[in-house]
Amino acid sequence: MSSISDIRLTNNRLSGELPKNIGSYLPYLKALFLDKNMFHGKIPSALSKCKQLQQLNLQFNNLSGAIPKEIGNLTMLKGIYLEYNKLHGEIPHEIANLLNLEDLVLGMNILVGVFPAAIFNMSTLKVLMLINNSLSGSLPSRIDLSLPTVEVLDC
Repeated sequence: MSSISDIRLTNNRLSGELPKNIGSYLPYLKALFLDKNMFHGKIPSALSKCKQLQQLNLQFNNLSGAIPKEIGNLTMLKGIYLEYNKLHGEIPHEIANLLNLEDLVLGMNILVGVFPAAIFNMSTLKVLMLINNSLSGSLPSRIDLSLPTVEVLDC
């Protein structure tokens, strides 16, 4: 088992699929930055085994499929950055389990379904970016009260 805590391979020409068992051999991983590459395929649900993960940045790739519901098991997460991919399906309700989450950036995908109301109970959220998806539903009438810590809201 590896003691690697940070992987930062931003802005390269890495391609292929992310290893399906990536979480099995990186239990101490705190930061995974694979943004601005050419990865394709699905986000592996085995990432949920990285229990120490605080930052997940996979934006600007060609990832597809649904956001795995197991992401809700990563309770240490502070930032999820998945924008500019080809992710589809609904935003998993399990994201509401991430009580330390500060940044949720899912814009520029093909996400559908009702906007998860549980997001409005996330007291630590500072950045919420969901632009250019196909989400439906309604926003609370007093979004400033629902998300008092939000500094950037781009829906």
